[in-house]
Amino acid sequence: MTLFDYPNLSSLLDSNAAPTSAEVVLVEEALVRLTNELNIRRTRLHATECEIHRYQAILSPVRRLPPELLGEILLLLTPPIPNHEERSRLLELATVCTLWREASLLTHRLWNGLAINGSTPESAYDRVLLWFQRSGSLPRSLHFEADPRPCGCEEEYPTECVATRPLLIRLLSEGPRLAHFDFNLTSLTCLGNAIDSIKAYSNAATTENRPWDNIQILRLCFNTSEYKQQWHDPTDREKSILSHLPHVQSFHLELPPLQSTMSYSDNSRTMTLSSITEFVSHLTVFTIRWDCAGNKLFDILRNCANVEALTIDLSHTQPNNDHYHDRRLALSNPPVVLPKVTTLRLRRSSTDILEHLQTPSLVQLDLGLNGDVKEREQCIGVVSCFLLRSGVVKSVRYLRVHAAPVHSVDLRTLLCSLRGLEHLALDNVDFDGLLFAPPTGAALPSLTTIELINIPRHYNVSLDLFLLQLKEDHLSCCCTVTASNIEGRTGEPTDCQKKSERISERCTLGWVIRGPTVQQVPLLHVIL
Repeated sequence: MTLFDYPNLSSLLDSNAAPTSAEVVLVEEALVRLTNELNIRRTRLHATECEIHRYQAILSPVRRLPPELLGEILLLLTPPIPNHEERSRLLELATVCTLWREASLLTHRLWNGLAINGSTPESAYDRVLLWFQRSGSLPRSLHFEADPRPCGCEEEYPTECVATRPLLIRLLSEGPRLAHFDFNLTSLTCLGNAIDSIKAYSNAATTENRPWDNIQILRLCFNTSEYKQQWHDPTDREKSILSHLPHVQSFHLELPPLQSTMSYSDNSRTMTLSSITEFVSHLTVFTIRWDCAGNKLFDILRNCANVEALTIDLSHTQPNNDHYHDRRLALSNPPVVLPKVTTLRLRRSSTDILEHLQTPSLVQLDLGLNGDVKEREQCIGVVSCFLLRSGVVKSVRYLRVHAAPVHSVDLRTLLCSLRGLEHLALDNVDFDGLLFAPPTGAALPSLTTIELINIPRHYNVSLDLFLLQLKEDHLSCCCTVTASNIEGRTGEPTDCQKKSERISERCTLGWVIRGPTVQQVPLLHVIL
């Protein structure tokens, strides 16, 4: 529509004259026609924009991503052992388009783990099988999470045990082969009920083919409960619950804390694990969390003749700190020899336990301590005696210390003796002074990685790292260093923080000494 369609209105468009009644009708008609034309053009414009977006999508870099890379992205979005909600989210992502579905199916690591709980119905069995079938030949992991509330199987009028849910028993009896089974329970009785149900399963195949009997990695976690649970494994091997566990290679045992198993009048020494000592004799990886072990822990460790990786979590206690008799007995006994242990990890413990151990094959030592102030005077001394007694001072390749106050002089003395050390990690270690002042740097010819996590603010990291690379023989000192401060930044930066920022700038370049010349290269990664 143009002005020529309404010639009588041209004078009104160029003036302020009032329109007549007939002209008002014409103006309203013109507005309707113009509005309709505008809507039509807007619709065409929107359609054109949609077409442009469709053609631009063809050039999107996402379309050119290989399926392997898309699979890695999906792995970052999905936990290794997804629960029901997390599995649903993965299935939604897999239905976005054909490309994403193919990428998810090609990424077998998305499907080799699964978590169920006591409320998962038996009707989900076929879906679980389909999930695991998509994992290809990868080892499969099953996680079972019981209700944290006490199970009704131990009450005067017992109800169905949560550990005997039909889906769980069927999966462990005739389901797909499992490499890793994570069993979270509330009591030892529940474990016994589950084992009895597996044995009594009417449709189970032969023992050689049952998933329960072919598990390689078993994790038993007994949850914390506000109600006191009975915890006594019979001494008779035939009646012992733990003696009927499958012969696994890796065993992770998390026993309930003291307040969940005993009253104030109970003695922790009466808590028995009679058959576990024989069970651990064939393990290669063993992890135990036990805050009321007493000397029974050493009775178990003496049978770890084939264990290569050992982790001990004492939950901020000591194995013999409650009983004077236990302490004297432990100190009078010879150290527990662990002949094949190459990796020893302590978690929430003190270095006191090292006084009772000897590991002649040790390569990696990871000390996750409890931050006790007494460690400042004893930590390094106990560790040094432990390494000397084990004869591994020159063979240790990895050392990590977490949550321990130490003296820098003592730590430097220890580092000077570790000639073969390749990886040093200090996490939340409170120390004063420098770590690599001469001759410490020259005594670490094999050091390639340093992690200084949550270090004190007053620590002069730039000077210490410079001293580390001052070698008398001018050998190459190429090592990766990561450092972070223990204090967070809030409000205006203090003078100390400003100084640390200047240190950070100076530490972005490291020094590498090669022969008679000194070259400055991007070497150190420092975060302050």
